[in-house]
Amino acid sequence: MHERLQPLSDYLLAVKDPRTAVRWLKRESVADTLRGMAKGQLPVAHTTLDELPLSMKTRYFRRLLISANVLPEIDVFLNELELALARFLTTIPEEHARLIRRYHQWRTLPRLRQRAEPTSTGVFANHMRNVRLIAAFLAWLQEQHLHLSTMDQAVVDRYFAAASSRDVLGQFLTWAAGSGLCTRVEVPRVRGGPPQAAMSDEALAELAERVLADVALSPVGRLLALFAIVYAQPIRSSVELRLEAVEQDEGRVSIRFAATRVHLPATIAKLLQEHLEQLETRGSYHPIVNEWLFPGIVPGQHLAAGTGIGLLTRAGLSVRALRTSRLVLLSQTVPARVLADVIGISTQTAHARSIASGGTWQSYPELRRG
Repeated sequence: MHERLQPLSDYLLAVKDPRTAVRWLKRESVADTLRGMAKGQLPVAHTTLDELPLSMKTRYFRRLLISANVLPEIDVFLNELELALARFLTTIPEEHARLIRRYHQWRTLPRLRQRAEPTSTGVFANHMRNVRLIAAFLAWLQEQHLHLSTMDQAVVDRYFAAASSRDVLGQFLTWAAGSGLCTRVEVPRVRGGPPQAAMSDEALAELAERVLADVALSPVGRLLALFAIVYAQPIRSSVELRLEAVEQDEGRVSIRFAATRVHLPATIAKLLQEHLEQLETRGSYHPIVNEWLFPGIVPGQHLAAGTGIGLLTRAGLSVRALRTSRLVLLSQTVPARVLADVIGISTQTAHARSIASGGTWQSYPELRRG
């Protein structure tokens, strides 16, 4: 065995039950790569893993080698974004690929690298979606026998008469104009009416009771649903909660979604305590101390937002509709600054939500505590 892989052997011997990790290592492509590394036929390096298909098993393999100190720490999803982008660009015209590559290098990548937190799966998916939308716009121009450098406002208006995702293309066209690649144009805006709650406060309360009683839904699924129903939390934020966000004091349980702690109702607190007890008693498959309230299957990582959304979708729950309804209702009754402190949106967004929903907040629920 290659000496660089000795830490992996030590890592697996140190865990309580290595069977899960070993099963992942036996999967096709992962097993071949590990065997090649062990025999010295492949470099023990991230570049070797970069040649594998982008998949959960490849990501698990990379995380495992990082956790075992075989490979250095990197921003895994940022690395995957670079790989996915490079592979996607081979499928579109070279002229379009050069333009998107330049946009990514000079506008997108610097912003991602400046983020305090590692790139998440949501950020990865969002940026790849943006790239595809830009590629679709460039393809449309080509089909119309037009070019970015010669298009005018009338062309942009014609495209957006049928297209959505205006923000993404607006940012791209602003960058292109600033880079001298096209004339300055404006992306037409669509102004909608004030947001409406799809569900009333009473309906949300009834749904929360049903979710609490739904033993067919896992405790993780119920907590994610309740955080959306009661506190307007998006799944991507809930899955990123750390254990330190929860405090227990004399039988009372509080959680910090943002700047201000919130004391949980007894029913939700009880469910959360049961979940915490399960985390403590569940056998660990790796020696890393878990810091996440909702740990995922990949070592040292939280539950993927897509997995959480899938749990609720299969239970017939639309997280977006639930969260939007609660957010609209809170915006009507809670001062913007309090709303921002409690649920984790910016004060500007909270003010805008309050104005749009006709909020007066003459009286409001006692959300802000502690």
